[in-house]
Order: sequence, then structure tokens, then C-alpha cells
Amino acid sequence: MLPKTSKVEGVELGSMCFFFYGPPGIGKSKLVEGFVDGKKKPLYMWTSPVKFCDGYKMPIDSWETFKKAVRELDEERPNRYSAIALDIVDFIWMHCRAEICDRHGIEHEGDMAHGKGWDLVKREWISTIAKLATLGYPLIFISHAKVVEQRGRAITTKKLIPTLQGGCHSATIPLCDVEGFIGFDAEDADADTGERRIFFQPTEVIEAKDWTERLPVSMKSHRDPKRTVDAIKAALAGPKREDDNGAAAPKKRKIVRRKAKGRRRTFRRRA
Repeated sequence: MLPKTSKVEGVELGSMCFFFYGPPGIGKSKLVEGFVDGKKKPLYMWTSPVKFCDGYKMPIDSWETFKKAVRELDEERPNRYSAIALDIVDFIWMHCRAEICDRHGIEHEGDMAHGKGWDLVKREWISTIAKLATLGYPLIFISHAKVVEQRGRAITTKKLIPTLQGGCHSATIPLCDVEGFIGFDAEDADADTGERRIFFQPTEVIEAKDWTERLPVSMKSHRDPKRTVDAIKAALAGPKREDDNGAAAPKKRKIVRRKAKGRRRTFRRRA
């Protein structure tokens, strides 16, 4: 029997997938500390130093190490950790690429005809990440940010996006429920307030997304990561946004046609 759809009143962290990116030192790894659950702490599957972050650490030095860790996490249920973070996801992707190249005796994915090498890497990556995403933990991807130029017919604009390589971007971002950029608001940067924000809504200059439709355009990233994560939890538990600005949509004008003295006249009034 096929499952029936039901109205969702709120969203819990559960097995949600988050993607956070931003410049080095902005507090991406530190934010993971806020994903605590009682005495449980997050697990960092790391390729970058996280020795000053409070949580369990598992260094990833190869793709086989990563796959073995995923298998062990699957076997050791019930959950021991409050969340799992891949920090930095770019380098774990590079381990996946290296494994596929070694397995098939090539130096680069492009050495295989018709894009077969790239397809093998993406299939290997997605199958393992999808398994990790179904273990019941909140899953957090960490990456850096870069600026790219977008050329139009008349103007060229700049946009902040993750440093993910093309294949990693297309294989990872669709798996995530939330993509947030951690950085400074233009006014905060000019005023030198030191306040960081997480941007959850896409703009002309920032790549972001919120499939839950519950998070604000942006929120303050507190120095205490638990305060920030608690604010995210509170927003997810609330109702969906009515529109991008959080306000009700404006009423549409309705055309009312009347006849007067043998002529057809048109009047406009609010419905």
C-alpha cells in the first residue's frame, strides 16, 4: 500500500542534512558543537584540524577509511553521537576520486571515454553518502567559500558559492535539506561589529537554499554555537514562511466590467 501524504506542522533535526560554507576561520566547525543531544556529542569525520572543537574525532586519510567508518556507524546502532560532520567535505571527495582512479588504473577521471570516469566517482560517492544520511543522525557538510563571476549580456556580477568541484557540487547539494552561507552582513562588515550571520535564502550574490521553507532569510551566528543551533531548531519547529518576506501575499486586483448608457466601460477596484 502506498503511503498517504500528511500535513507537516514542524521539522525536527532527526536525520536532516545541512551544508554550511564560508571563509576560513568564520566558525563553521565550531557551529557543529551546537548539535548536542543531552550528553551526546557530535562526531567529526575530519580532514582539517578540529582539535579545539568539542566532540569525537575520526581522521579520514583515505576513501577506504571513510567507507569503513560508515559501515561501523551502521553496525553500532543505537546512535552514539548527536550528529555527524564531514569537515572538509571537499577533501573526502578527493579521496573518493583517488580511489576510483587507482581502482581502474587511470590518472584522471577524464581519461575514461564518454564521461565514464566521472560517472563512476559520482555513483561511488552518492551510494556511500546516501547510506550515511539514513543512519538517523543529523548530517552536516562543511566547505569553504569562493567568489565566481557570472557574465550576463550587459553586466558581470560576482557570487559566493562553495569551493566544491563540479562533480561534488552536483552530487552533494541535492542531498541536503538546508544550505547556509556563514559570513558577515554588508552593514555589519562596514560597521566592524564582528557579528556573523547565516544566510539561508538565495540571492544574486549568495548560493543558499532551505527546502523546509521555515528558516529566515538570515539569522545571527552566536559565539555560543548552541544558541545558534537552538535558534535553527526553533525556526524548524515553526510554521512555513508565507512568502520570501514572511508576509502575506498582496491582494490581486480584479477587473469588474459594467455597461453604462449603451457603452461598455471598465472599472478597477480591489476585490
